[in-house]
Amino acid sequence: MRLRRTALRAYPPDEHLRSACRWGKKSKAKAKAKAKAKAKAKAKHRSKDRSLRQLLHWEWVHQPDIGRLSSRYREQAHSYRKSKANRTLFTTQQDER
Repeated sequence: MRLRRTALRAYPPDEHLRSACRWGKKSKAKAKAKAKAKAKAKAKHRSKDRSLRQLLHWEWVHQPDIGRLSSRYREQAHSYRKSKANRTLFTTQQDER
């Protein structure tokens, strides 16, 4: 519920929204929907990152009393961070060209 509320609340105003709508490049509704979707995606990404970090921390604090279950979470978090790093690397390489 929190995720939905965050996304719906204050999506960032599109800087070029007014000018784009004035010149008929895109409708205001379309621009608004795009900004809303972007905000929702960001909120989702943040919450996923937070939950994995919490899991890793919990595992670190309670090392002996978790079993095989923790290794799955560790693997999941590791692969997620790896893909995140690759994504960042890929975008920076794209920008340099």
